[in-house]
Amino acid sequence: MIKYKEMPLIRLQHHMEVFMIKKLFFFALFFVFFSSIYGGMNYYVYLQLVNHFNIVGGLRLMVQFAFWLFASSYILGKIIKRGKFIFYITYLGAIWMGCLSISVFVFILRDTAIYFMPNYSMILENLAVVLIPVLIIASIINALKGPIVKEVEVKPSKNLEKSLNIIHLSDIHLNVMTSVNWLKGIVNKVNSLKPDIIVITGDLVDDEYSSIEAFASTMKGFKAKHGVFAVSGNHEVYVGIENFKNFCRAADIKVIDNTSINLEGINLIGVSDMYRRKGKDNLLIEGIVKACDLSKYNILLCHEPIHFKNAVEKGIDLQLSGHTHRGQIPPLNFLVPFVYRYTYGLYRYKNSFIYTTSGTGTWGPPMRLFSDSEIVSLKLTN
Repeated sequence: MIKYKEMPLIRLQHHMEVFMIKKLFFFALFFVFFSSIYGGMNYYVYLQLVNHFNIVGGLRLMVQFAFWLFASSYILGKIIKRGKFIFYITYLGAIWMGCLSISVFVFILRDTAIYFMPNYSMILENLAVVLIPVLIIASIINALKGPIVKEVEVKPSKNLEKSLNIIHLSDIHLNVMTSVNWLKGIVNKVNSLKPDIIVITGDLVDDEYSSIEAFASTMKGFKAKHGVFAVSGNHEVYVGIENFKNFCRAADIKVIDNTSINLEGINLIGVSDMYRRKGKDNLLIEGIVKACDLSKYNILLCHEPIHFKNAVEKGIDLQLSGHTHRGQIPPLNFLVPFVYRYTYGLYRYKNSFIYTTSGTGTWGPPMRLFSDSEIVSLKLTN
């Protein structure tokens, strides 16, 4: 057992003050950055539409007001949090974010095509304004259909006591917009797969505990031979680790941040996203693996699909991650691979594997285009 030295009260208060100042600074920095990008996207789409349809006068003012209203609704919903109509305000804002993202993507494609084919500019402009609503509707329908079951088989390099069926979930993002029926559907679908172990690789919660407490009883319905295990992701850091732990406690989910547990011939190792962000994950993995039985199969739960090769060198046989959403909607689908090497699917290095899931839910816009939500049924077979 690791023993920690007691920290003097004055020193502890100083550390807390520094932490809060840093947190406020980065929040302010992120808010300015996000507002600039988001505001620019709104203005760009607004200009494209009013110029294409030649909107002027009072109608133009009405369009300006509508853009301002829709653009601010998601942020207002997140700030207010409480209220009878908060669901509708937040949902409207989330849909708007998705519409905006797809519109920017299509308009950029249009402008690129016009550059190379200027003689077809009128056709391309008309095609763009028709294509945008089609893609928006398709993305909403695709998200509403719920997660597909993705079957993955991995043959371990080490002998197991028996074959295992691991259900891998990630990025559920429970918040005020989450539907209880949607969540019940996931629980029923997972249970029908008769899992030995259920793992959740981060971003389970995306709101304060009081806003999502009601979902805990639904998630208690998960049935797995060895139980349900989870690690924190970046959104747990944003909303507060205690909110995450309180929810998991109420939902009978075991949090294994920065620790390991032995289950039927495997070592299940978890790393919190907070440690990853502090750059301590490699050292932490090495320390945890050294304390494990190295003859067992080592499975790492890590929210972001990074440092895989380093983890393998430390003794990890399989890494399960999420976070990328496989882009979720354009243009992110095409940008994410530039940020994460292991964007989606199964990859191999030496005798070890990493599987990055596209996620069980959605973040922000309840929309998916060129990607699916998924429940991963991972078979470890001797």
